[in-house]
Amino acid sequence: MLNEEDIPHGFMWKNGNFTNITAPGGLPATPVKINNNGDIVGTFVDANLNEHGFSLDKGRFTVIDHPSTSATAIFALNDFDNILGVFFSQTTQGNVWFKGFCSSVF
Repeated sequence: MLNEEDIPHGFMWKNGNFTNITAPGGLPATPVKINNNGDIVGTFVDANLNEHGFSLDKGRFTVIDHPSTSATAIFALNDFDNILGVFFSQTTQGNVWFKGFCSSVF
């Protein structure tokens, strides 16, 4: 079992101040990109160990999950609010496939 200090915590540092980035319920979030508007995207893992994408816009945390999947990861954001990520899909043979997507949520 991981101790609190062993879990990665996201943050933003601006003008000498740290701001923690956490998912609902205080779950650690991993931010990966910020655009010129200050919008932040990343990924977090919920209490059931399912991976979810997220956006953080002006303090509003939004979960971004691709429909019909239990795992979504976000990797990129541009100044046009396009988000790139992958979701995980299982075939009838039990194989897991990674599929990319592009979305706009702001």
